[in-house]
Amino acid sequence: MRIDKELANIRHKFSSPATLSSYQRKKYVWKLVYIFTLGYEVDFGHMEIIALISSGKFSEKSVGYVAVSLLMKSDNEMMTLVVNSVRNDLLSYNNYFQSLALASIANIGGAEFAEALTPDVQRLLTSRDTDSVVRKKAALCLLKLFRTNPDNITHQEWAPHMARLLEERHLGVLLSAMSLLIALASKAPGDYELCVPYVIALLSRLVLTPRAVMEDYLYYNTPSPWLQVKFLKFLQLYPPPQDGVQSERLSDSLKKILTHTAVSDTVNKSNADHAVLFEAVNVVLSQGQAVHSGLKGQALALLGRFISVKEPNIRYLGLEALGRFAQLTEGKDADEGIKKHMNTVFVSLKDADISVRRQALDLVFAMCDHSNARAIVGELSTNLATADAGIREEMVLKIAVLAERYATDLRWYVDSVLQLIHLAGDFVSDDVWHRIIQIVTGHKELQSYAAENVFRALEARVVHESAVLVGGYVLGEFGYLIAEQPGMGGEAQFAVLQV
Repeated sequence: MRIDKELANIRHKFSSPATLSSYQRKKYVWKLVYIFTLGYEVDFGHMEIIALISSGKFSEKSVGYVAVSLLMKSDNEMMTLVVNSVRNDLLSYNNYFQSLALASIANIGGAEFAEALTPDVQRLLTSRDTDSVVRKKAALCLLKLFRTNPDNITHQEWAPHMARLLEERHLGVLLSAMSLLIALASKAPGDYELCVPYVIALLSRLVLTPRAVMEDYLYYNTPSPWLQVKFLKFLQLYPPPQDGVQSERLSDSLKKILTHTAVSDTVNKSNADHAVLFEAVNVVLSQGQAVHSGLKGQALALLGRFISVKEPNIRYLGLEALGRFAQLTEGKDADEGIKKHMNTVFVSLKDADISVRRQALDLVFAMCDHSNARAIVGELSTNLATADAGIREEMVLKIAVLAERYATDLRWYVDSVLQLIHLAGDFVSDDVWHRIIQIVTGHKELQSYAAENVFRALEARVVHESAVLVGGYVLGEFGYLIAEQPGMGGEAQFAVLQV
């Protein structure tokens, strides 16, 4: 086989390393890498790879680092030699060597590798002498090491370093540092709360003074949108700032984002701007009742626009955010702000995308209260007749729950459940029709009405089995209450149950 012959040839060449030229060593290591990517096992050549990493030439180091990242596992017994070479490159003042080493550390990972090199990566990240390009890579490398072994970073000791790192003026370094900070703060938010003022200041600089941003960081005239997104994601981990100046600065930034971000038809600009807008809305949501009412109103108005657009992803996110607003709001004004979008949400129940329909259903469920329960149950029942099987069972359950929860008149509840059985009997679970029997049994004033309406439901040409089960119990227990009415005697009741 050609691969076996080539591997044998390479093994033979490596048996006499002193006779190998630099070009030959690189060539054969590249061949091993290629063979490995084809799916064949490669279990030799490690010393040649380490020799390339230890070289003082970039062309050799680059080959060696690619090979070690692919061919050597973190638990390899020769990894100690790799660690020493990598540490030497980290401590050098050559930006190219440092970059290669950081990329290799992030790719190899492993607990032992992370434990041995995390302090060196931290030192490189915090050093003012480190080049900006290298600091970006160091931040992302430390993020990978933290994910591999979170215990290697002591948050209380490292938090001040992260705060100082946010003083960096280079936006590329800030972008990488924020990725690291969000991961760290998600694990220990209390330790990194000291970074909140820095993040608010940076966000306000981007949003309120965009002309101060270098042209290289303008994306369709939006100042570094991905950095804005990371700032906003970080702020969602914390309550509103208590300091008046910080609070005002954050409110001004959010207001500017919510009211002055112009979304265009250009796909790339639209994606970037919508990302910033949704994260700004999420910040407003995360602050709950403490957020300024003006910001909440602006966020609700913005979401009302989003759930009306053609793009299904934006509609979905808008519905999801509105659903969280509906769960958080308690004041009358906020409730009305959500309810005014109800007709648009009802339209989304008929959307071609089932994920949008599900999200709209969840939102309708969250928007329901005593003032609109009948309208919502009626609208859902209307949609139930044409809903596809993928969402019918969930819709039936939600209608039953709402009808019981907000029933001021239990007769309306009985009518609603009987209609459910008629429209979607196959999707009505046993718990639903068991519940109507329990309620009828427990309310004496309801028994006659229930018996009469069940009897009329059973007179239809097509009757679902669940309706017959309900009818069998209700008429069996309370049929005598309507037996004196014309056409509803005992024989008639027996007849409709037989059919």
